[in-house]
Amino acid sequence: MNAGSGSKGQKGFSEEVIRFIIAEVAMALDFLRTKAIVHRDVKPDNILLDDLGHAHLTDFNVATYLNQGKVICTHKHLPM
Repeated sequence: MNAGSGSKGQKGFSEEVIRFIIAEVAMALDFLRTKAIVHRDVKPDNILLDDLGHAHLTDFNVATYLNQGKVICTHKHLPM
């Protein structure tokens, strides 16, 4: 999966490749949901692409398990 050329000579991914990457990230997040895990830091820096163009989520430092009946919050003055 190679980056293509955009308009005005800018390099980037084709729409088809972007859709593929987004679909893989969505599938990864859905898998985490089935395991009651919230990643909490999904951003481009934490999505790595392998040699075949498959997306991998990284940096689970702030990930947390969902406890049924409890609210997750990130404000330091509120209970977790």
